[in-house]
Amino acid sequence: MDKILSLGEAARGGLVRGALGLAEAVARAYGPGGRAVVIGRRYGLPEVTRSGSAAAKAVEFADGAEEAGAAIMRAMAAEVAEGAGGSATAAIVLAASLLSGGMRLIEAGADAAALRRGVLLASREAAGALRAMSRPAPGREDIERAAAIAAGDASLGRLAASALESVNFRGAVSVRASGTGESFVQHEEGMSFDRGWFSPYMSTDFTSMEADFTDAAVFLSAKKLERVDELLPLLDEAARAGVSLLVIAEELSQDVLTSMLSNISRKTIRLCAAKAPGYALGRRPLLEDIAAFTGGTVFGTELEPELRRASLDKCGRASRVRVTRDNTFIYGGAGDGAALERYVHALRVQLDGAKNLRERDELTERIARLTDGTAVIRVGAASEAGRAEATERVTAALAAAVSATRGGLLPGGGVAYLRASKRIESFAAGLDGDGRLGVQLLASSLAEPAARIAANAGFAPGPAVEKARASLGAIGFDAAAGRFRDMFRAGIVDPAEALVLALEKAAGAAAQILTAGAAVLDRPQPRAEEPVPDNIHVTPSDLM
Repeated sequence: MDKILSLGEAARGGLVRGALGLAEAVARAYGPGGRAVVIGRRYGLPEVTRSGSAAAKAVEFADGAEEAGAAIMRAMAAEVAEGAGGSATAAIVLAASLLSGGMRLIEAGADAAALRRGVLLASREAAGALRAMSRPAPGREDIERAAAIAAGDASLGRLAASALESVNFRGAVSVRASGTGESFVQHEEGMSFDRGWFSPYMSTDFTSMEADFTDAAVFLSAKKLERVDELLPLLDEAARAGVSLLVIAEELSQDVLTSMLSNISRKTIRLCAAKAPGYALGRRPLLEDIAAFTGGTVFGTELEPELRRASLDKCGRASRVRVTRDNTFIYGGAGDGAALERYVHALRVQLDGAKNLRERDELTERIARLTDGTAVIRVGAASEAGRAEATERVTAALAAAVSATRGGLLPGGGVAYLRASKRIESFAAGLDGDGRLGVQLLASSLAEPAARIAANAGFAPGPAVEKARASLGAIGFDAAAGRFRDMFRAGIVDPAEALVLALEKAAGAAAQILTAGAAVLDRPQPRAEEPVPDNIHVTPSDLM
């Protein structure tokens, strides 16, 4: 594809126009008085949303430079939404203010690189101030408030808080469709994973299509079960002892599956084979978790390479196992309590040293399965579009609730940023040159979230921001009630981690765009005409 080279002010100007255009559309949905954003579709009904991250995903520009600027903002918003829920819109509002003010300074002769250094220095100082101001979330009510604000819906906030409470605010919570019009929390005791049986003919109840055993042995294999003779000693022992057997393996050969189904149909053994959880290299650790929970051994490994050496005393045990088409549940594992505690401690040590978000999430979920269980928020709605929007809101609420449990709470309504801006202003006094201008730029931009919240609710932003800035503590402007009050007492709170992440990402994105000196872009291509389906035939009578 042909490329276009854009240099200097032309490149930076196009990037800024795209970023600010996206921000203007998204910022209108910010705060309690925010308006909905209508997202048109080429086919079907438009989507109506008040989610800043959803609106950001939909904004596109025909101009290559403008689209590149919008793409930077979209990526930044997605990172914030993933880590902090409803703070994606705050990040976009902050970044837009930094870009507008930064462009004015650059046009007046300021050095872009020096501005960038000042903005990034100030963002680190502000992040430290926010963390220092945060208060621990003392209980369920505060976490529920943070979740409700992120979702823009009190009922969804309660749903997210209930799910976290059911796993002692430490376990793993996922969000899935309920299949009905109702939303609810489904708590899963013991261990569970999202893999089911190899064949429906392994079910013990053909109405629910699930296998359900009590007092079962659990055999674990880290490799594919290729030959029936490797399993015969274990199968014979289980059949003679009258013990139900759950086999968890990566894969079964057709011969092994046929042999198992034959024995099940003749009722010579109570048996079900389930697919091992995870993928590739991530499968082995999950099998080790099940072994620790049930007190068993993983076969097909360096320590136990011979499957034919498997016996009931080397298998794990569980008071109950239940296997459906898509999930396996293991209750009452017989693993040694002290050994399991040491195993979980080792996982926590790995969690402390995890280097990326994905690794932390995986370790957190593994620990939760072994300690607090897991919960699923089942989201229901009257229509598919409603379910999609509710799912996005619940996901934002859950991210905000988790952030609140980890890093505590700050006063909402933009008040926390106003308090941090005072620390930035004093920090700027020790600098000089254009770096100082960058610090002052961030300090003034920290007032923009409070100003936008007031403006969207129909109030004059200037007086609201100035009075809130001059106030002390958590006093700020409640845009929903139209008066000043203590934000903590009013329940208007934000997770500290969410505000810090939004600030850091916004400063980074704005700094990237402001220091751009060139852009290599795809040349616009004419839109291809959509073909008319050849099964449409018009007759004169159709036109009458």
